Amino acid sequence: MMTLIYFCLVITLMNHRPKYGRWLLGYFDSRLNLEVTKGHHTYDDDCDLTWDNFASNFDHYYAVHLGNWFLSSFVIRDFWMLHIWHMFNEVIELSW
Repeated sequence: MMTLIYFCLVITLMNHRPKYGRWLLGYFDSRLNLEVTKGHHTYDDDCDLTWDNFASNFDHYYAVHLGNWFLSSFVIRDFWMLHIWHMFNEVIELSW
């Protein structure tokens, strides 16, 4: 049921301008309507591979992707197919 509601929301948002989509999603999280300023944290501030940088950028995005990969490993039992599937999933996610 939740999947159906999610897909209806995604289809609705795909037929509107991004500004309206951000405004609509602002009801769920008020931080989405904030302007990106110089002090606003983004993932491309510092690309050095250090533990401090990794720890400061680790948030729900990584946790959800790790959980998704772990749960998908129960369905897709092949190591290579699992990695190909998730690379394809990231390409689809970036294209949206």
